[in-house]
Amino acid sequence: MSVVNITTCVLRKLILVTAMLCTHSASAIDAKQPNIVILLADDLGWSDVGFHGSDIKTPNLDKLANEGVKLKQFYVQPTCSPTRIGLMTGRYPYHIGGHICVLRPYHQHGLPLDEYMLSEVMQDAGYRTAITGKWHLGLAKRSYWPTSRGFDLAYGHLGGAIDYFEHTGYGSLDWYDQDTIPLHVEGYTTDLIGNRASQIIKDHDFEAQPLFLYVPFNAPHAPLHAKPSDIANYSGVKDEKRRTYCAQVDCMDQQIGHIVQALVEKGVARNTLVFFASDNGGYGQVADNAPLRGTKGTLFEGGVRVPSFIVWPDRLTGGRSFEPPLHIVDLLPTFSGLAGGITSKCKALDGIDFWPALANDQAMPKRDIYHNVHDSKGGRGSIRSGDWKLIVTLAEKADDGMPLENPKHVALLFDIRRDPFEQQNLATNHPEIVAALWKKIKARGPDVGDAHPYTARAPKDWVAPSDWSDAPE
Repeated sequence: MSVVNITTCVLRKLILVTAMLCTHSASAIDAKQPNIVILLADDLGWSDVGFHGSDIKTPNLDKLANEGVKLKQFYVQPTCSPTRIGLMTGRYPYHIGGHICVLRPYHQHGLPLDEYMLSEVMQDAGYRTAITGKWHLGLAKRSYWPTSRGFDLAYGHLGGAIDYFEHTGYGSLDWYDQDTIPLHVEGYTTDLIGNRASQIIKDHDFEAQPLFLYVPFNAPHAPLHAKPSDIANYSGVKDEKRRTYCAQVDCMDQQIGHIVQALVEKGVARNTLVFFASDNGGYGQVADNAPLRGTKGTLFEGGVRVPSFIVWPDRLTGGRSFEPPLHIVDLLPTFSGLAGGITSKCKALDGIDFWPALANDQAMPKRDIYHNVHDSKGGRGSIRSGDWKLIVTLAEKADDGMPLENPKHVALLFDIRRDPFEQQNLATNHPEIVAALWKKIKARGPDVGDAHPYTARAPKDWVAPSDWSDAPE
């Protein structure tokens, strides 16, 4: 063999070996499980973040949003517990009846125990799992508590709205560490939640296992409580309630900055996926959902479409926006896929894995997004199908919408692409689209679970226990 042929052969082998090594290296990087941090605000308005033009100071959220991918049409449920059900199960909450109300301390049930949760999927995938903040998925029995539902570490409050300084709800102390409740500590809840999340990151051995950290803040949910030092930053806001609300959001942003800094100091920020959203739209006259229509508790965009973004420096090209509609039920299949988790123990998922579309610009799977299918007949609810959105609701006055076969129900139809602020009801212009979409809503009716446990009123003379640790297993 000539010297030229020998040289050529050696070079080919070197190229082949180099290519194999590069391929192996890329596969190793791709296969590395990311740390996952979910940051959930509570009742945050669409326009109450700087990256949506707010005057509220949210520099940490803005930096993350601008470095990551802004999710322009991210949907949740219109109230607290239903969104958390969707997040943790990857399923619409109407399956279990938990779609039109929130869990109260006097309810003797919680998220059904036969639902396999995101935390359990992550735990089985080898993650250390932790929650710091608001649970709101059941507290009457210990079997409903986070430490029984896939979380290794748990800190915060089990119920819904609590006093930010006294940590009380319904007249009872609601603050816990693992299964110790009530826990007497001093501090402002947002700071306590953020500090514990940062400490979990600082203490975690990332070489041993990845971390799944869920941080559901109670801010800026009512009651309107804020630290004087934060309120002072908004002295120019005339309305006192709005001023306090701004301070609540500001404090949450500060704590998010501390959480991110903890990731940086541990050297794991680049391989950490950070996701942010609100659990529903802002409430009342305090939050700012403009230019979206509606507020918390409604099926209009202002109630169910929230500010959201996702960041993962190592694997996701940032500095852009993602337009296709997503729903919080999509997080379980997407994150479990990235983590190498198995969802075979889960009940039939409603969510989809949107990562190929988000990261690799693949086409999004076609599907419809549902909200609040109310009863076994599917008489009321909402559906987003393509650019069309249909709301079937109770008529409050004669001109609310197009009357349907049940005179108490009316239809509102919007073209969200052309009319994202839902100003023009097109139901009478397109009765055939109304009929087709309403048929889809009604087809979901038989899958609706019993809502009565979630709408039950407090028993007469009910008083919250002073010591929740007596809760039965």
